[in-house]
Amino acid sequence: MHVTVQDGNQPPRSMYRTVGQSSSFGANPMEQHIGLGPNASTVTLDIWWPASNTRQHFTNVAKNQFIEIKEFTPSYTPLQRKPFRLRESAPAAASMSQSSK
Repeated sequence: MHVTVQDGNQPPRSMYRTVGQSSSFGANPMEQHIGLGPNASTVTLDIWWPASNTRQHFTNVAKNQFIEIKEFTPSYTPLQRKPFRLRESAPAAASMSQSSK
């Protein structure tokens, strides 16, 4: 995958990601998280599928979203990911004072 990002008046910058076969415990995840930076304004994606030698090109992709890209499809699909809160633990000092009673 080739990601091109435009940051204001700066020259475009490129990032490359390779997705391989999936394995246990996330060693080679099929999902990619690509940090674009706070000033990214234009994002272009170029995907190459080596098994079929298929190429896909997407322009004006919005940042801060999850998308799904499938081989042979003309567009990507935005995904809805619901946020979840991790349980907040009690401050260490409070838990220590409780255990000393």
